[in-house]
Amino acid sequence: MFDKILVPLDCSKFAENSLNVAIEVAKKFNSQLFLLHVFPAHDEYRRAGITGKIRARKGAHGAAKISEEIPKVCTDLLANSKRKVAAEGVPVETLLKEGHIVNKILETIIQGGFDLVIMGARGQSVIKNLLLGSVSNGVIRHASCSVLVAKE
Repeated sequence: MFDKILVPLDCSKFAENSLNVAIEVAKKFNSQLFLLHVFPAHDEYRRAGITGKIRARKGAHGAAKISEEIPKVCTDLLANSKRKVAAEGVPVETLLKEGHIVNKILETIIQGGFDLVIMGARGQSVIKNLLLGSVSNGVIRHASCSVLVAKE
């Protein structure tokens, strides 16, 4: 039923929760998980929550440029998540893409022929979503497959 499951990840606790849900679903359906991280264009770094993680490690006046560290943070996230999934005996692959987050997730769904997407939600209010939009809302509205949103 769900042979290929896409799990978009970021550095949030919501994504960590969705990964745990995805592992359980994959075990039940003998599915393969594909872990996706999309790192946004430079002007969107702040909104993605990635720069805060780098500053916390480097300090506010760290010598390394944020743009040089972004791919390392992304690959570390995927590598750690992949180890967690593999330790549970679930087949897993990783995907790293750059661009508009919602568009890249939707593009990956189509290109990969995924049966299900499992992702986290930040639990924002309806009004906030109407004004700001959200990744999960964008994927739910436009995905060509089923989407399971794991709430904390």
